[in-house]
Amino acid sequence: MARGDRGRVDVGDALYLVGPGQPAHNPRMGRGQYKMSTVSRLTGFKPELLRAWETRHHLLAPERGPGGQRLYTDADLAILQHVRTLLAEGRSIGEIAALGRRHLLESARQTPAPSTTELPRAVPAWVAPARSDGAAARALDIAAKAVGRLSTRLDAGQVLQLVTDTLATDFQSALARVWVAQPGGHVLLLRASSGLSRRTATSPRARIDLTTYKYKVGVVARTGQPFVSNQILGDTDFDQRWVNRERLASVAVLPLVADDQLQGVMASFFRVALNEELVGALKIFSTIAANSLAAQPLAKLDAA
Repeated sequence: MARGDRGRVDVGDALYLVGPGQPAHNPRMGRGQYKMSTVSRLTGFKPELLRAWETRHHLLAPERGPGGQRLYTDADLAILQHVRTLLAEGRSIGEIAALGRRHLLESARQTPAPSTTELPRAVPAWVAPARSDGAAARALDIAAKAVGRLSTRLDAGQVLQLVTDTLATDFQSALARVWVAQPGGHVLLLRASSGLSRRTATSPRARIDLTTYKYKVGVVARTGQPFVSNQILGDTDFDQRWVNRERLASVAVLPLVADDQLQGVMASFFRVALNEELVGALKIFSTIAANSLAAQPLAKLDAA
């Protein structure tokens, strides 16, 4: 069935949309009861995450259908939308759960719910409560695994590609890139890229002249200060057509510094908002990457 801006939309016989991203009661399902697949599609939270938040944190209280399937209510949906907002603000799921279901529901009713068309498409693995010690431990676990990989005997090209592959795979970056600083400190060369593009030499940003390049990668290289933002939509430093097309939400551009020397710049784009746990893990990983690059002979980096 075709999806329009308004009118009835069939999504698993569980939900009607009366406006862009606005759920309403489905008369066939009772008082605003939604199947798990519908809630997952509407909020971006995976089914296993919904189950964990119900059983471990008691955030959700779905009813049960005749066949035993979970049927979520309007209250559950409102809470999930509010949870997403709090996660985007950097709160951990443990902190959010401690507020209690009643408090979350009251807060959700006082806060305008965002349209689902504005929500990121997925929640990265580090948010999922796969371990009882939470998102911070999960983020540190990712960084620890990266240490193990980068401590193996690798040549320069392998180190660079492993950095961006780890960002794309473990950190779930939509696009990850590493530029290497050249002698003299005035030029960055793009040496590795993973995710949406693996182009390096043929990329429009293959070579960045730090004396003239005014955008974020150049600013980070010149100042040595990281740039992290959950508001790249509307930031003219980034191609807005590309940001909208790929539904990007955030970016982390970090200097790669070892022994007070700039080794390069690491940039990662994400489709979800970054929280403090992930940013902390990215900074740990950038330090690991910088030291791995510093250990490589300059000639090998130039040839990578």
